Amino acid sequence: MSGDHQTHIVQVPPGRWRVTSITQTSGFDYAVYITDFCLGAPSFEVRAGEAVYAGSFTQRGAFGPDMDLTAAQADLAEVPAIASRLRAASYINGATYPCGGTYIYALEVPGAPFSEDYAYGSNYGAQPEALVVSDPIIEQPSAEQPSTP
Repeated sequence: MSGDHQTHIVQVPPGRWRVTSITQTSGFDYAVYITDFCLGAPSFEVRAGEAVYAGSFTQRGAFGPDMDLTAAQADLAEVPAIASRLRAASYINGATYPCGGTYIYALEVPGAPFSEDYAYGSNYGAQPEALVVSDPIIEQPSAEQPSTP
């Protein structure tokens, strides 16, 4: 790892994964606040054997993932078996689930499609039949009850 970023490698079971929250610590060992994206979270598919890059999240400028693989590939140079099959996540906006954070919010990845049943956030008022997504939402790590924000 170099510079002001960190590349984290986590082995996960196949399925659809979502970005659920951000935590601000302000230099302490505990969270000062947690923003929960239960009102609409971006999600992405991971298939068996894949190496998927979820992006680099920063608070400089607009918050959201930077999907440039350059820094992650450099960090993975010592593990070429992973680096050679690394691909950027293909996000779908609009995964909802029961809220539980300090602050509730929706996070959208610019340019990513929306889940077919999501009509909130910047997709507010969209007709469900007009929203087309090829992959269904599969919650991980366990199935959860759908919620209506």
